[in-house]
Amino acid sequence: MWIVTYQDTEIEAVNNIAFKIEVQSLAEKYLLHPDNVFPSAEVAVHPPRCLDIHFTWDSDDDIDFVIFKDGETYRNPAFSDMGATSASTEVDNSITLSKVGTYYVGILHWDAPSFGYTFTLGKPDATTETITGTFTSDDLKAYYVDNFDGWGAGSVYPSYRVLKIVNDGTNFTVTKYNPLTSADYTAVAGLVGTWSGDDGALPNWSYTTTTVEITDVDGYSNIYGLNEGWMNDFWGETILEGNPVEMIVYSNGDVVIPYTYYWTTEFINAESDTIISDYYIYGVGTYDAGTGLHLEYELDQEGFFCASWAYDNNYSGSPYFYADLTKGKQFIQMEAKTKPVDFIKPEIKTKHIKKEIIKKY
Repeated sequence: MWIVTYQDTEIEAVNNIAFKIEVQSLAEKYLLHPDNVFPSAEVAVHPPRCLDIHFTWDSDDDIDFVIFKDGETYRNPAFSDMGATSASTEVDNSITLSKVGTYYVGILHWDAPSFGYTFTLGKPDATTETITGTFTSDDLKAYYVDNFDGWGAGSVYPSYRVLKIVNDGTNFTVTKYNPLTSADYTAVAGLVGTWSGDDGALPNWSYTTTTVEITDVDGYSNIYGLNEGWMNDFWGETILEGNPVEMIVYSNGDVVIPYTYYWTTEFINAESDTIISDYYIYGVGTYDAGTGLHLEYELDQEGFFCASWAYDNNYSGSPYFYADLTKGKQFIQMEAKTKPVDFIKPEIKTKHIKKEIIKKY
């Protein structure tokens, strides 16, 4: 005999469940001996050994939240598999005490206006913590950004951090991120200029570049030139046009390149067909004014993820491109290492369509 219980999403202390097993049907009771004793029991139900996260908001808009674990491989950073719904309340309890580490909770606001939110957190010791705040949609730079790609290739969306959760295996410590101010950003003046070093490379092949430029656009850093060597000399496509992309640099050294259009390229295949493709870029990294700029990023060729493909096909030991750059040095020529002899570039037939980004389907 099985007694099945379904998930209890209510945050509550220890409680008891009493039950008795017996036959309800009068006809079937005649099949039992009259002296038969029906068992009964009382079971203590303890809070789960996880963090129950209940998320609500004060508007009719469809808002979601997602969880990231610090240090996970960037190509698929989402930790939670809760899925997203339009319903308020949304519930997630995927962080168990056994999964020690630091986690970030981010909001996907889907272009909704500013709204108030509440996180109610139930802990294994039966205590409850409530954190409230206002998500300010007209100042998205006030939040650290994680790129959420949990719905498959081509669907990459910005998630804005609002909570930090530290799980030491015994307790959960939750900290709220307050919206950032101008004091939290690194001064753009220290970044503007030419940067160079190892860039765009999968770890097995290195390319030095002369053209990574960081500029000041309305008080924020923009970067251009990442991965030109890899694109031209290894991937074999010609860059027709492109634009600098925003690079958010925070005063604690964190760097984010939000998902955005980067290049349009031309490729002539074996049948002499000309293929025009759009590329998008997104990434994270660290900045130290004394030692340089380190970036880990991916290129999305209209749903085809270049670094991830190389990783999956054993051309690289890393699922992202990287750049280790130093300001002020310039090289006269580009050095490109030879492709592996078994390299086969996949045939990707794409069309030249600049996508509308950050939309939910």
